[in-house]
Amino acid sequence: MIREETAEFITQFHVYQYAFLKPEESDFSDSVVKGCKKCVHYKSAWSCPPAIVSFARCRRECLSYDGVFVFSTLYESRNDDDGEIRRKTRKEHGKVTDFTSEFFRSKGYETYTLTSDRCSICEKCTFPRKACRYQDRMHPCIESHGIRMSSLLGRCDMDHFFDEGYSLLFTLIFFRKPPAGSETEANMKG
Repeated sequence: MIREETAEFITQFHVYQYAFLKPEESDFSDSVVKGCKKCVHYKSAWSCPPAIVSFARCRRECLSYDGVFVFSTLYESRNDDDGEIRRKTRKEHGKVTDFTSEFFRSKGYETYTLTSDRCSICEKCTFPRKACRYQDRMHPCIESHGIRMSSLLGRCDMDHFFDEGYSLLFTLIFFRKPPAGSETEANMKG
C-alpha cells in the first residue's frame, strides 16, 4: 500500500527516478566512508565524517528499518561557474526530501533519511564549534554511512550518472512501522 501511495505522492515533484528496496540490498563498505577524507566537506559539516558516528553503528541503524525509498532529481549544471544552480537545486532537492520524509511519517512510519550531498540548511555549518542547530532536520550524507550508491542504484535499475551538463541528487528514506505499544506509535495515535 505504501508503495502505491508514495508513487502517487511523488508525482507532484520533479523526481527523475525512484524505487523501493530492502535495507539489506544496500551495499555497505567502510572504504566508502574512508573515501570521504578526499571530499572538500570532510571535517566541515555535521552531516559528514568525522561528525557522523561509527560506520558499524550507521550500518546497524540503516538495517534496523523495513524498507528504503530511493529517489533522484535531475538538474542542468551547464554554465554554473559560481555554483548558483547547484545551491538552488540542492535546496529544491532538500524540500522534496523533507516533504517525502514527512509523507512517510504521516502514514505512521518512522524514518531515517540520507542524502547524496552535505546538509544545506545553514549557509555556514556550526561544525565543530557548536552543536547542529537543526538536528531534527539535518540529513546525513549517504556516503558517510558507507553505502555504495552505484551498487544500490544498479539493483533498482536507476541511473547513477547522466549526460554531460546534467547532475543527479539522491535521497534514501529508510522507513519502518514503530513497534506496537511504543511511544512513537502512541504519539501517532494521540
